[in-house]
Amino acid sequence: MKLWRNLIILIVGVGILVGAYFIITNTNAPEEEASPSPSESQTVYIVDLQFADVEKIEKSSADEKVTFTPGAEEETWTVTDPVIEEGVLDETAVNDNANALLQIDAHSVVEQNPKDLAKYGLDDPTNTLTITLKDGTTKILSLGDLSTTVGRYFAYSKEDDTVYTLLDIDANAIRQTLSEMKKSMSYNFPSEGITEIIVERSGEETIQITTDASRTEDQYAAKFTELMMVTPYNDFDIHTVNLEAMIFTPLSNVDFRSSQALDSTDYAAYGLDEPWARIWVKYTVEADESTGTDAYTEEKELLISPLKGGKYYAKLGDYDAIFEFSKSTFEFVDNIDPFYLINKTGFITRIDTVESINLWIDGEEHLITIEQIPPEDEDGTATQNVIIDGTLAQDDTGKIFYRQIIGLLFDGLYEGTSEPTGEPMLRMQINLLNNTSKILELIPINERECSYTLNGTTQFVTKIATVQSAIDKMLEIIADPTVEVDE
Repeated sequence: MKLWRNLIILIVGVGILVGAYFIITNTNAPEEEASPSPSESQTVYIVDLQFADVEKIEKSSADEKVTFTPGAEEETWTVTDPVIEEGVLDETAVNDNANALLQIDAHSVVEQNPKDLAKYGLDDPTNTLTITLKDGTTKILSLGDLSTTVGRYFAYSKEDDTVYTLLDIDANAIRQTLSEMKKSMSYNFPSEGITEIIVERSGEETIQITTDASRTEDQYAAKFTELMMVTPYNDFDIHTVNLEAMIFTPLSNVDFRSSQALDSTDYAAYGLDEPWARIWVKYTVEADESTGTDAYTEEKELLISPLKGGKYYAKLGDYDAIFEFSKSTFEFVDNIDPFYLINKTGFITRIDTVESINLWIDGEEHLITIEQIPPEDEDGTATQNVIIDGTLAQDDTGKIFYRQIIGLLFDGLYEGTSEPTGEPMLRMQINLLNNTSKILELIPINERECSYTLNGTTQFVTKIATVQSAIDKMLEIIADPTVEVDE
């Protein structure tokens, strides 16, 4: 019994081994047909050509066709099809790619005289390389599927009628696209040196901020920042801290890298034919002594798509690419409020530009005369005496009185559809030395607010309590300008 049992086990074991042998020898996966990789001494050159012999190189795929033609100098090439604007492509990248295509090594020989190219994905190749020589002959190499076993691409040489696998460096040279040969770019919007900025958003007011040299050169402009808003509120100083926080800082943190861009000009597909937002910036780039570069002015336009699937798409200037950003990147654009970008004082006037002030409080008029005292020498500073209803004010008291006049702030937007009417709580007319005047009227429009009507136009409101506090301080000083008062 024991002998028979051992004999049966032996017979079964032999059967298993024979079956395994047939399974192994009859398996016909494309990767298994590949011969061992050639050693360095047995390198198989699928393509091995000289620069001087080549008429042109063509690479084609489902997405693009690229033609390289030799340059006047050895190993230099030009992309002649498609026509690319000068300066867009990196010359080194173009030369390196074209030269790499002149010598292509095989990783392994898979099958000679193949009967079925489809099993390698070579019946409909992903990429085709065609090299035309000056004698009229051609070398055609097709790229197929990626081998799941060895991690290499199958390639077919029409000239040799042979299927190979290619080394990564050679397969990647054939697959390399024009976008990968573009000059690399990384751009960040500046946070300094900006002279003009425009923000447009769908359904929102356009915001325009600019500089005006006369604001600092003309003493009668009497503004304290170079930047001013012209839309939607005209000629108001910019609140520089809020401008930094709302626009400059978040915008300067957005990094545009060519390596992350989508190589597409189908702007409509990304909503950029009708952008949700547009930001245009003009700024000055300072001179660089180390490179001998003079200061120059630069302009940049940024188009931002509507939110799509939790992402924003953007186009930067003339750069022919689309950049993809997360939702959080451009959320700041939606929160830009023009009201908080301006200083809340519209009546700032330097005292050294003022001749007199007509002041009406509760219908009673007061005259304030500013006596300009020239400096004692050329480098000195002019001083002023404040004369209230004919009485010379104590020096500090006069300064406090003037600060009450110009220090009234607005703190909200006027939502009325017509100019307010009624008797002003306070009316002031500042008469300047250049024979012009500024008029501010503070007219009650409800129990808590009054208009801030500047030169006949109302855009803002202020609190009645704030105005009343200023009136109380003015009346205290008017009662006796010679007495020193607290701020």
